[in-house]
Amino acid sequence: MNKNLLVEIFVDVGETEGYISTGYPVANNRVITAYHALYPDGKQALSIELRWHHQKGEKRAWQTLKLTDIVWEDETLDVALLRCQSPVKERAPLSAKKPTTNECWESEGFAEAGQRDEHREAVALKGKTYKAAETQDWFELGVDDPVKGAKLWQGASGSPIFVDDTIIGIIISYQKPFDGNRFKATPTWKLLEIAEFKQKLGEDIDEEQEREQRRAWAQEEITLLLEVQDENSRLLKQLRDLLDIGKELDTEPERISERLLDDLPLSNCLDLLNKLRVRFQKRKDECSVTCIRSILNILLPVLSNHRLIAELRQQKNNITHLIFSTEIATKTTAEIIMAGVDQRAVLFEALVKKSELPRGIFNHDKELPPESGFRNQAKESYIRDFHAHMIRIFSPSEESRNSAALRIEQLATNSYEQQTQYCTYKMPTKEIDKKKFIELIEEIQHQYPYLVFIELNQYDGEHYKKERLNMYKISDMQEIKTEQI
Repeated sequence: MNKNLLVEIFVDVGETEGYISTGYPVANNRVITAYHALYPDGKQALSIELRWHHQKGEKRAWQTLKLTDIVWEDETLDVALLRCQSPVKERAPLSAKKPTTNECWESEGFAEAGQRDEHREAVALKGKTYKAAETQDWFELGVDDPVKGAKLWQGASGSPIFVDDTIIGIIISYQKPFDGNRFKATPTWKLLEIAEFKQKLGEDIDEEQEREQRRAWAQEEITLLLEVQDENSRLLKQLRDLLDIGKELDTEPERISERLLDDLPLSNCLDLLNKLRVRFQKRKDECSVTCIRSILNILLPVLSNHRLIAELRQQKNNITHLIFSTEIATKTTAEIIMAGVDQRAVLFEALVKKSELPRGIFNHDKELPPESGFRNQAKESYIRDFHAHMIRIFSPSEESRNSAALRIEQLATNSYEQQTQYCTYKMPTKEIDKKKFIELIEEIQHQYPYLVFIELNQYDGEHYKKERLNMYKISDMQEIKTEQI
């Protein structure tokens, strides 16, 4: 748990003293807390204020919120979501994992036990979890260091329950019969099943800011590529002529990268670079061909669907267990979107033949169900085959395979080589198969939370025809694997 992000909430109901509770950032400009803390004793708040308690200087200043800044609330689950201006970029992911018995949890909250004269200190919390029935809206937490008098826990409402660096629940109350050594909490997996809650999490996406960050990165990368070319190189000359740029050697590479990023839609950019690639291949200038391909791979995640990239980055940052379903028709597009999320150049596998579409090297759906017999497999067989597939990819040596359990645990807790690993898939058409498939994917993501699953939707609309046309243009630019003799 990153305790630097803890949020202190103050609710004024027009009395001498206000009510204090706890919150935590879970998305861009979104803080989660307990519903009842915003309506103490059923009273209507006159104002709500919050601050990042452990920050310094201006970042610690109190923010006054409007009642309309309660963007989502559920009285039954006793959870609310607040809109605010976050002074920090970090946040914690919400987990879809169901609590089990005897897991170690930790938290921190503004319980009354932390009251010191005029101010209140945050109180560290920890203990063990208890499993609950899935039909129950809450689960229980044992507390290692109970207070003397359960009322001293007041103010801890809204505290996040962390297990393995993800939030699995929100504290909503203490259990009176247990004399201050047991809490009730709302499980986050229940929240993540609510479409409106997830929509409100991602509502504050700054699409333009996302695009500008990728654009600045791409301009610098392309400029560096072009600066190593000889000032009178044929490649610079051809780019300058096609983009109608005058010859100013001091600024030429930077101006070329600006024009590529500013003036050309994706389809036109592909046509221009492909034309250049053909010219230089005829001249057997492989150095220039390689540079053209590198430029394309940098441009693709900047000229493609900004909204999709922004949405996926938001979801990836906010929610550990993710199935991303949107207007993506091809594995090629999936790699471009993931490159945009990671802010890197696309990385395609070399093609076996020109007629196929390229796929990203971080896409791990080869030989995976449903293509390999999902409908005929039992749940345990499916998951066993998935484990075997992952071990073959990440631990190919026999020595590594002998420690498969340890390797799976490592993969489940670490982002592999700082790149997002992902799987593309097509959802089964029958409802009974669809339900089974989603359940299997969710279970797999409990064990491999670094994986992002992207659903491919191959429809016949104009959008998808245009996408596939552009993807085949990208295919024309790729290298073909040399035949093995």
